[in-house]
Order: sequence, then structure tokens, then C-alpha cells
Amino acid sequence: MSKDKKIVEAVLFAIQEGTEDEIAKRSKIDKRNVRKALEELKEEYKDRGIKIENDGKLWRFTVINEALNKISNLVPPELNKAMIETLGVIAAGRPIKQSDVIKIRGNKAYDHIKKLEKLNFVSSKKDGKTVTLDITEKFFKYFDISKEDLNKIFSDIRKEFK
Repeated sequence: MSKDKKIVEAVLFAIQEGTEDEIAKRSKIDKRNVRKALEELKEEYKDRGIKIENDGKLWRFTVINEALNKISNLVPPELNKAMIETLGVIAAGRPIKQSDVIKIRGNKAYDHIKKLEKLNFVSSKKDGKTVTLDITEKFFKYFDISKEDLNKIFSDIRKEFK
């Protein structure tokens, strides 16, 4: 394995997901070489328990579909600090308009919301021209908190959202 490919693999592992531009910047490797390394790594990982995938924009390590149900209760989803903060805003204001979350958290929150929905922590509902967000049962199970306790925690904050 080439030195560049090893570095690209290590960077992707460390950042969990990223664009080719981000990986090139962090690895200090030319973007063309990053793309080549990612494509080679994707091929090398195709017959393993984990794989490298690309959704057209982001590259990431992920577990193969056949293993997801076997490990879902072993490995908690990766929630970074920013995602937890966005999730906190949604939990505090629930149900809350997506536009209000963006006003509070900024444009990066669109990505957080998308990931939180994918991880099933947040649900969204189209309501006319807006989208309303709420937390799911998974949120309560994951954080081991009841709806009543959550309401007590956010009681003062929730008044500001209403």
C-alpha cells in the first residue's frame, strides 16, 4: 500500500466522513491522488465487515448491511458535539420548525438534522412551506430519559420557544 493511500485511509478513519477536498486538505495530498486512493481503498474494503462508501459528495467508513442488525445494539451511533447541540435545540423546542433550529444553530445544522434523521433521533414532517422537527423514541432510549424528565429539564427554555 502506498504512503499516500495509508495517509488517506488514516485521515478518513479519523474524521469519519468527508469530501475529497476535506481529505486532501487534511492529508496535504493532491486531490487527484486522494480520489485515486479512495477508489482503491473502496475496492480493497468491498469484501470485509466494514466498507468505504461514497454518496456522491461524502466518503465514509461504514459497516456492511449484513452486519448492521448484529451490531446495532453494541455500537452507539457517532454523535459529535455539534450534532448533540443541534439535537438539544430540537429536544428543547419540540416540536420545532427547522427554520428556527437553523436560526439558532446556523446553516451547518442542515447537515446535523439530515444525519440525526438518518440515525433516527429526529423525525421531520412537512407542514405547508416549513418542516417541523421532533425527537423520536430512540432519543429517549439512547439518553435513558423519560419525556417527563426531559420536560422538567427544558421547562424554562421551552417557554422561549412558544
